[in-house]
Amino acid sequence: MIPERAYGRAPDHHVRASQRRLQPLWTPLAGGCQLGRDIPALLAAAGFTAELHSRYLHRPHFAGFHYWGWAGRGWGGKLTKRLADAYCWSLDAGMRN
Repeated sequence: MIPERAYGRAPDHHVRASQRRLQPLWTPLAGGCQLGRDIPALLAAAGFTAELHSRYLHRPHFAGFHYWGWAGRGWGGKLTKRLADAYCWSLDAGMRN
């Protein structure tokens, strides 16, 4: 199980265009952060099962679209899923404050 929060590719076309334009400057300034990563596609390509939530958490929007949730392989049963859900709920609740 991998609980995580990450910047990602925005759903809006105009914001994605800004992410692409700013990426060459943003990476060295933000310690290697990649604004436009397609988080769901990357997890699926790596063979993970994921349950993700996403939304804009702050402005500017080009740096404010986030994904959070859990991902894993070979789930160990319902307890693992319940723990992951509890973690995601606490992250989601914390981000609303």
